[in-house]
Amino acid sequence: MNLPVKDYNNTIQFSRSGYYTVELTDDFIIEAVKTTAIAKVELNSLVGSVIVKVTDGADAVANASVRINSGVTFTTDVNGTATLIDLPVGEQTITASKDGYAIGSLAVTIESGVELNKKDAPIVMNEQVLIGFVSKGVGATDHSGIAINIVGEGLYATSASDGNFSINGIPSHDIVLEFSADGFKTLVLLYNAKEKGFTLPLQTLQSAKITDASLVINNDSSITNNRIVHLTLSAANASKMEISETINFENTELIDYAQNYDYNLTSVDDGVKTLYVRLYDAAVSDATKVLVSDKITLDTTKPLLDSIILQTGTDYTNTTDITIRATSVDALPISVLKIYDEDTSSYKVFNYNDNGIAWTLPSAASVEMKFIIVDEAGNESDESTRGILYDATAPSVTSVEVVGEKVTSSNATLSLVTDTVDYFRVDISLHENFAFAQSYAVDENLIFPLSGEDGTKTLYVRTVDKAGNTSDTLTTTIVYDTTRPTKPALAIVSGFTNHTEYEVAISTKSIDANFYGYEINLNNTEWIYIDNSVDASSITLSLQKNTQNSIAVRGVDKAKNVSLNTIAYITHDKEALVTVPAPIGNYYNEAVSIKLSALNDTSIYYTTDGSTPTTSSTQFNINSPIVLDIDGEYTLKYFTRDSDGNEELVKTSTYYIDTVAPVISFDAHDTEYALHPELNVTITDSSSVTLMYTHSNNGALPADPTTTSAVVSGNSIPVNIDGSVVKVKVVAQDEAGNFSDVIETTLRVDTIKPTATATAGGVFPAQDGKLINISATDDQDTNSKIYYTLDGSTPTDSSVEFTSDVNLSNVGTYELRAIAIDDLGNISDIEAQSYRLSTIYNSSNNIID
Repeated sequence: MNLPVKDYNNTIQFSRSGYYTVELTDDFIIEAVKTTAIAKVELNSLVGSVIVKVTDGADAVANASVRINSGVTFTTDVNGTATLIDLPVGEQTITASKDGYAIGSLAVTIESGVELNKKDAPIVMNEQVLIGFVSKGVGATDHSGIAINIVGEGLYATSASDGNFSINGIPSHDIVLEFSADGFKTLVLLYNAKEKGFTLPLQTLQSAKITDASLVINNDSSITNNRIVHLTLSAANASKMEISETINFENTELIDYAQNYDYNLTSVDDGVKTLYVRLYDAAVSDATKVLVSDKITLDTTKPLLDSIILQTGTDYTNTTDITIRATSVDALPISVLKIYDEDTSSYKVFNYNDNGIAWTLPSAASVEMKFIIVDEAGNESDESTRGILYDATAPSVTSVEVVGEKVTSSNATLSLVTDTVDYFRVDISLHENFAFAQSYAVDENLIFPLSGEDGTKTLYVRTVDKAGNTSDTLTTTIVYDTTRPTKPALAIVSGFTNHTEYEVAISTKSIDANFYGYEINLNNTEWIYIDNSVDASSITLSLQKNTQNSIAVRGVDKAKNVSLNTIAYITHDKEALVTVPAPIGNYYNEAVSIKLSALNDTSIYYTTDGSTPTTSSTQFNINSPIVLDIDGEYTLKYFTRDSDGNEELVKTSTYYIDTVAPVISFDAHDTEYALHPELNVTITDSSSVTLMYTHSNNGALPADPTTTSAVVSGNSIPVNIDGSVVKVKVVAQDEAGNFSDVIETTLRVDTIKPTATATAGGVFPAQDGKLINISATDDQDTNSKIYYTLDGSTPTDSSVEFTSDVNLSNVGTYELRAIAIDDLGNISDIEAQSYRLSTIYNSSNNIID
């Protein structure tokens, strides 16, 4: 040490931590630049050190904390050893600790300045072990595979088949245990092993039940020709499954659940196959199993081409641009049509639909074509050859005639005159452009239904051959008459006679523009036409003897319309007493004065209350007629007694006095119709009521209906005419002849489809493009909407709406299909045109690529 130069007479103290302090008392002189030596001093140590090793009884424990009492803490290295220094001498206890282990200790004697080596007598710390049993529930026999995790500690275990588990190194503080397994709900438990023990109580997992189970075969395809089908399964918490083609699951195998599984159908025959899948949760318990199923049709049979049909409905065509439709001898629809292309010597493949496939023949000539069809299951037919017949010659027809009477109330029956039958069908229409035409086969009767207003109808007739060629149009006319003749009246409504041949006089004749004569019905049998009765003023008939005869007469016209009936009652009785009331029992709309008369000089007795008369009843006096003048029903019973005491059997006549007119009203109804409507009428009256009606279109006001107008027996009025303004008038007449007030309503009726017309198709230079215009015509709606497609598909109101000319500019073929829809929803026939754009084409319209 460096000291100042001087003489020293002091005590020098030597000290060091862990050693005894030594004092030296001496005199010494410190001289300049000179080292002065003093006597040697030795320090005796107060502490010692020790080397220890910490193990778990077998292996070294690294990072264990080692110390004595509350002294300095030392940490073991990877070999489990630590050197503790500066330890007080004497008896000391060394402790070792680490989370997950029980505290270990070692007693040692520390000697001053000595380093003890106690590695051969290690401090043993036993690992803290948690053991327990976890269950998959009642009925489960295998409890293995349950994961036990101490959250955040990196400690975990997996249960054995009996459910037992153990985890080493359990900390002494609170831990979170998590139990989990596929198909079970996760169980979470807060636990302190030091406080509650290292043997965990039984823990039981709850099965997660299967939910939202479903099965789909082949991505929900309905049919296949492959016995290997793909199953797509969806089921939350499923663990195992069985697959069967029968509901009883015979000889099936329990396999692991899979969301995707390929299954080989074992049943031999084609047909509908139902697959059943039984799903199990992790407990594999029958109590919680779930059944799902799906169906698919197996079809491995080759289809057979039946026929090829062109746009004409036959195998004939008059144009090279054709539409091909195919039919097959197969239960399944056609999905693909393959057509052999001679130019490329290969098949062209088309997805088939009911609209057919567009094709162009190589020339205007008949040709043999090859086809292959593929059904929806993917089965492919053998190659078939069919002939396409080309014919551009129009058929011929000489004349058309109306069969029978040229007046009708319903249908017109026509006959064609032709030298040869070179046509396929006959078209008949009320329109020159053959709109709404009816078509008839060659061997079909030409019975054409008429409708609309009465009058002369012109019928347009043409023949069409198999290729679609049409003959010249022929015309004929027929009178359409739905108006009934007026009701006739007879000169007598009741009487008696002793002659069987009786002449009934007609006091008021039926009137009709096409009047044909009278029909008569005797005693409610059948209606018989009276020959040559057009101008008859009377009708002679044979009465049944000794009885009252009912005679019904009506007028009939050439269209078979009949008038309302008029009825008379004539009694034939040559010898017996006969009492006749006048007028006869019926409905009357005013007071009735009834007279009773008999053939001989007799006395007549009567009642009006329905009781049976006797000779004590009121006797009829010719000067005092029976007067019925209050509304109601009266039952008149009467008989005659002659001077010899002979009595007539009691007769009955019923009279109804009804002076109250019926009340009618239209039920609530729409004001616009796309179909011919029927308007319901509510009727209020005490008797049966007949409705008569008139109607007109285009705003004209119809005449008030009368007894000569159209009649309905029910309460629905048919409106069979079209018009933007249709007016309907209705009146009711009850059995007593009372008329209701006339009611009327106004409608709009449009049942006629619009017509769509597009720019004519053809072949056009691509460099010029092609503007396509589509127009619509309709009787009532001038703004019908037009919808179209360019790929040949059927247009709907969801297709592109035509608002301006369509510009075609790219090379290719465009198949236009267009419809017009009026404001009431009437849809036109499909307008079809084909446009082909090419860079070069010659004068024959043959494309040169």
